[in-house]
Amino acid sequence: MKNLQNVLATLENATLKLSGEKLNQTQRNEFKAQLNQALLDDLTSLGVQATNTSDGIVLMIENSATNLFINLDTTIKNLDFDLEGSKQEYAEKQNAKLEREKAIVEKREKLAKEKALKSKR
Repeated sequence: MKNLQNVLATLENATLKLSGEKLNQTQRNEFKAQLNQALLDDLTSLGVQATNTSDGIVLMIENSATNLFINLDTTIKNLDFDLEGSKQEYAEKQNAKLEREKAIVEKREKLAKEKALKSKR
């Protein structure tokens, strides 16, 4: 991932152009293009079938049944992005999902036990 590392190092030292409290749109688009190209170059150097599209980078994975297409799209967040809050929100959603899945499994197990008890009668 040498190309990506080089672009990230460049971004760390870039002088940001602001439009009000936001990153200048032209600069943001340039950063995104540089990131996507570096990522594409690194992926193709690893032998991954990848190409730029209007949706971002698309990977083609040859599956025995068909080709799978995976879209990667970078987004440069606003300068006031709350990383910690976003990480917390993600963790909470994942925990809620696990709890829902656990409740479904427990309900199925309970129904299976009840059905087994009824069939013994």
